[in-house]
Amino acid sequence: LRNLEAATGRNDLHLLTLSTLDGCISRPGIFRTTEAWCPHCLEGWRATNASVYGPLLWALDVVKACPVHSSLLRDRCSHCHSQFATLTAKALPGYCSVCSLWLGASNLPVPADSGDDHRYELWVAASVGELLTTLPRLQLADVPTALRANLQRCLNQSQGATKERMSALASAGPCMLRTWLSAQVRPTLDRLCRLSYQLGLPLIQLFQGVPADWRGPDY
Repeated sequence: LRNLEAATGRNDLHLLTLSTLDGCISRPGIFRTTEAWCPHCLEGWRATNASVYGPLLWALDVVKACPVHSSLLRDRCSHCHSQFATLTAKALPGYCSVCSLWLGASNLPVPADSGDDHRYELWVAASVGELLTTLPRLQLADVPTALRANLQRCLNQSQGATKERMSALASAGPCMLRTWLSAQVRPTLDRLCRLSYQLGLPLIQLFQGVPADWRGPDY
């Protein structure tokens, strides 16, 4: 990152990364290993002569949907059906790195609500998007400590909750919340999303602060 900032003459490129969460969430598996995109977004940008690029949101493995068009992201070229890695030597935003054809489309069917899974994926996309937007303004000296404090507040402000039950809400093993609170293990973004969704608490509040009047589900 420092080399890129030196090459571009900018000192704010860290705002385009997850560096604010460094040491806060688990790194392995956070980024996709293959490219993903929303064909509607790409086509819309080209139609309006806007810049075509790959948003950071699309690069995160936990994000499966486009919050703008309520459709799932694509990860296979519709022409050659290939998957391809991000930032390859032949990479050109909006084009397949294998066959070099355009990945945007405007004639795709309107997605239908396919149930709880679809609603969850849209919630994740919107919530992570809000987190990315807020990160540059997150004025916390120690984000990992703030996250642990807010997780503890979630536990304290949910009547009858236990660490084991809260872990289950995150689709994790019974000891997982305990290891998060003790800083033995860093939570993954996926687990935090699942916990936040089940608690009915905006994801950003796990980092910014849980309101004093918030109450979690009763057990």
